[in-house]
Amino acid sequence: MNNLFQKRIVIKKSYSDLGLGILFALLTLYMLFIGNYKFIKVGFGAVGKVDDRLFPTIVMVIALICACAIIVLAIGDIKRDKKLVAAGKQPATVEFSIMVLFLFAVGLFFYLTMKKIGYPLCNFICVYAAYYMHGGRKIWKGVLLAGIFTLICYLFFAVYLGVNLPLGFSL
Repeated sequence: MNNLFQKRIVIKKSYSDLGLGILFALLTLYMLFIGNYKFIKVGFGAVGKVDDRLFPTIVMVIALICACAIIVLAIGDIKRDKKLVAAGKQPATVEFSIMVLFLFAVGLFFYLTMKKIGYPLCNFICVYAAYYMHGGRKIWKGVLLAGIFTLICYLFFAVYLGVNLPLGFSL
């Protein structure tokens, strides 16, 4: 299993930029048209003609412009790479670790299960999973690391900052 986390994928930089630009464009479109209305409640601090969604909307529009610029530049790079290959030269490549996909899955697990099983348990599982993926094999060290990190984060956010963290299981 450890060999799987160490594997790497090599692709052309232009295709990587295109995929990244499309991903950012989709995320900003989601936040612009759905997320702003789903996650930001109007009325909490809104005074006058400016509402609470103005600043996030401006940020998302700027992010969408940047994502479109990345896509346009990536399309230009793809055309340039085709000319390089025709001339017998090698285009620029980038290397990605498979571990990134697994860490993304851990983050997705955290996002999808935090309200159901609670922040402490969810954080503990995710920190232990990250410890294991980075080569940690001693169970007691992983449990100790995940427990201490979860406790420190919980105390900082819930006690010091007063953030209402879900405890899970309808608590």
